[in-house]
Amino acid sequence: MLTSLLVALLLPAAAVAQDAPADDAPATEDDDVPQPSPPPAGGPVIVVGDAGNDASESADDAGSDDVPEAPPPPAGGPVIVVGDSAPAAAPTPVKRKIAISTGPGGVVTVGDRLKLDFGGAIQYDLRFRPIKYTYGTWYDPQLSPRTISRNEVIGKFKLNARYGKFGGVADLDFAFQGYPKVDTLSDTQVYNQIHPFRFEAHELYAYAVDLFGLKGFDARFGVQKALFGVGDQFNPTNNVNPNDLEDVLLFGQQSGNLMVRLDYTPKWNWTLTGILVPVFAPSNLPDTAPLAQQTDRYPYTDPQTRYNLNVEQNLAAGAFTDGISLETYPTVIRSVAIAQPEFAPKNMQGFFRVGATLGGQDIALSYYRGFSDVPVPVANTTSQQRGLMCENPDDVDRPADERTSECIDGLLVSDATLTYPKMSVLGFNMTGDIGIGYRLEVGVYFPEQRYTVPITQDDVQFSAGPLGTITEDGPYEFPNGTDGEVVDTRPFAKWVLGIDYTFGKHVYLNAQWVHGFPDEFGAGDWIQEGYTVRGSGLREGASFNDCVAINFSAEGIGRTIDGTKCAREYLRPRLGDYLVLGLDFNFAAQRGLFRLFTIWDLIGVYEETWDPTVGERTRIWHHMFTPEGFSAVIYPDFRWKFGNGFELHLGALLQFGKPWSKFGSAETGGHQIWTRAKYSF
Repeated sequence: MLTSLLVALLLPAAAVAQDAPADDAPATEDDDVPQPSPPPAGGPVIVVGDAGNDASESADDAGSDDVPEAPPPPAGGPVIVVGDSAPAAAPTPVKRKIAISTGPGGVVTVGDRLKLDFGGAIQYDLRFRPIKYTYGTWYDPQLSPRTISRNEVIGKFKLNARYGKFGGVADLDFAFQGYPKVDTLSDTQVYNQIHPFRFEAHELYAYAVDLFGLKGFDARFGVQKALFGVGDQFNPTNNVNPNDLEDVLLFGQQSGNLMVRLDYTPKWNWTLTGILVPVFAPSNLPDTAPLAQQTDRYPYTDPQTRYNLNVEQNLAAGAFTDGISLETYPTVIRSVAIAQPEFAPKNMQGFFRVGATLGGQDIALSYYRGFSDVPVPVANTTSQQRGLMCENPDDVDRPADERTSECIDGLLVSDATLTYPKMSVLGFNMTGDIGIGYRLEVGVYFPEQRYTVPITQDDVQFSAGPLGTITEDGPYEFPNGTDGEVVDTRPFAKWVLGIDYTFGKHVYLNAQWVHGFPDEFGAGDWIQEGYTVRGSGLREGASFNDCVAINFSAEGIGRTIDGTKCAREYLRPRLGDYLVLGLDFNFAAQRGLFRLFTIWDLIGVYEETWDPTVGERTRIWHHMFTPEGFSAVIYPDFRWKFGNGFELHLGALLQFGKPWSKFGSAETGGHQIWTRAKYSF
């Protein structure tokens, strides 16, 4: 496979523009850097060197590359001569010119070869959560999202330097985070603890055009973004770069990745691209991501396994009032470890793409082999921590009948391990205009490995009252001969189908059907069955005798669990369907913009439980127009451009739904109100 990847990289691939490589990333208001503009009339011109005659430049040097000549001094612009006023006798001096623009963006040209394009922005973000969110329990406190959700200033800088047919691009962010990390007195002596900051490299690479003298054959080496998807912010074929989910407002953002990229244009309407990524990088998750690790979201594909674990967990927590277990041990997640793919040649990622323009429509096929940047569980260990705990610590030393708060006998702590599943993706993109703009992007995913999550129990003991003690130790025995499967190898597809239309000069409408979000992985939708558990518990009225049987044998006391009649689950297909609508209204000569962006969950949720009246498990569908199934995002955004690169933004991110829904769950972070000031140069 490594050989095939290297061969693919040596194949010709899509060319970049002759003057400079085109930026792959679609322009957005949040992360774009204004492109350089030519020097305006009246701008300064600096002439470096002796004021002499440049006629001595050889014919071999003239026209040796495609870099434009430095522009002549603009009318009225000052001229500064640096150096001796009289030319030396020999050799004849060469005049050099540096033109500096004074508008947004900048162009600096030194002589006939070196060209510098630069720009940037300074951006301040201040965001609030109007509601204070608190999660977890007194014995398992969880992260509480900050009410001031973001206080950050970012300096954005972009530079494209080119000398002849070679150059480099730097697209860097310097972020100053306004959250002091001061926990001890010694922290106050460290500047970066009081004023934390970070660097982000979106792109940092060297490039060459017309490599080896082959016109249209170009190469890039370094940190890059390879974004070829045609969907608006949702791109199932953009798998070379990991998703950057750190900022929930930047829908569709991806992180730069170290790679080697070759592009070739053999014909004017054909493009070929080959990419090699030596080391896999995972996605960058938001600070609320740990809240997704909830003990009632069992990842197993086998329903019986989920039912039984549901009952065992509730039995240990003392949820059965008619049970014979006299102790209470709730389950908590203590740690989540990440198992990175091995840094080895066999795990290098490869990508190949061929694109063309046919009949005015842009069409492309692509193939990617690598890893999903959304992790799945692969191991779990459960151990027991004994020791009385009370919500009011003073109750620990009091008799049971004098306690004023809830108490437990200890905890069952779970240590999980996650990894990134290996996969291949076959992609198809098509976009164009047929009176109305359209886009179609489809990614067919092929998981290359089946993943299971074995459970190891470390000396877990429960009191069975007068019957004695039940001990569970060693590997957990899954029901019906199953082995704890969480991801199978069935192929599945994600896609985006969208249209857009501009009404006059002021109104733009964008609508998309999105099948499968970036954080969703595995077969399961309206095409083939497969579900993920969004929440679970015991059905109302479930009793101990409905699902637990005590067994006596020569080896001691045991119990048999069958949670079919007790477990209640809220289920969603592994791949959801969403309606994404965007509306832009421009006014005041394009200075004002009001944007309304919405996402609607079209699937809802399924509630499944045992129905005693019919003697079987039944499933109720709560569709999107019911309180249980409704889930949506509403994202209003108002912007005003004051001119000369300065603008102000005001908006809100409103997320609705029950705790088990897509957008109402804890890990989304809840509602936010945000403001932004930005100056571009």
